Amino acid sequence: MKRSVAIVMALAFLLAIAGAAYAVSDVIKLSQNYKGGLDFTHKAHTDYVKGDCKKCHHTGENSACRGCHDATGSKANNINTKTAFHKQCKDCHKAGAKGPTGCADCHKG
Repeated sequence: MKRSVAIVMALAFLLAIAGAAYAVSDVIKLSQNYKGGLDFTHKAHTDYVKGDCKKCHHTGENSACRGCHDATGSKANNINTKTAFHKQCKDCHKAGAKGPTGCADCHKG
């Protein structure tokens, strides 16, 4: 009996640690090669669009922007990664009057 309780407690402890790690790992590091990059909080944005993933993942696929928008723009109608990010992120921030829109506001270099 004591062993069962110890196992259950150990599992609960591990689940709590895993949950905390997941919550912390919500920050996605983007554009790390430019001015120190930027930190994107996926959960905050998902909450803001009320789970409508197409607001950001406009193709309906939950893939990284770089999957279609490469550095040269050759994969997606000549829209390169930088332009895609700026159009998607900055335009949304401006339209909603919420979120950073200046270079140094996003790129903490």
